[in-house]
Amino acid sequence: MQSELGYEVVVDEAFRGGDQDYSPQITKLRNARLDAVYVAAPVGDGARLTNQMRAVGITATLITGFGSFQDPTYWDGTNGLIRGGYTWLAQDLRGASGHLRDLVTRYNAKNRLEATSFSTYGYDAVYALVEAVRRAGDASRGAIREALSSLDFTTPIGTRVRFQNPPNGENLTPTATVIRITGRGDYEVV
Repeated sequence: MQSELGYEVVVDEAFRGGDQDYSPQITKLRNARLDAVYVAAPVGDGARLTNQMRAVGITATLITGFGSFQDPTYWDGTNGLIRGGYTWLAQDLRGASGHLRDLVTRYNAKNRLEATSFSTYGYDAVYALVEAVRRAGDASRGAIREALSSLDFTTPIGTRVRFQNPPNGENLTPTATVIRITGRGDYEVV
């Protein structure tokens, strides 16, 4: 998709989860002309990698998937070095209304860390599973799998979850809101 979307991958590096030293990968990044770095790593590894990249002067824009930069622990782990980075959310939590806003408000009042995209993913997953059990009329693994294979359901916070297996096990109606990180847990919708 590089030519179709107009970008070029100039460095493609990998590491093992839990690594502490990313200097071999960072050396290759440092020697390349980078506009952006896609940090495809869980929060702990991504924070360590980000800190090491910034420490050697790599200032390229950071991008990550599935809302990781919106997580306050990522911000804390990098002391804000992810400011200006991009990620995506399934729902805009700051601009939420209705049931989603109520969920975020209740969650934030009850928990030490504020709601993130992962909070809503967990909420939606539980409701999708409960709906699959309800439709199957049976809580056995096979019955749940069968019910999930053709699930088309909207959760109480408005997320439509739709599967059709085959062709694959992916949600066929994903929603993505691109955001730019402006502060600890704060962002602007792009």
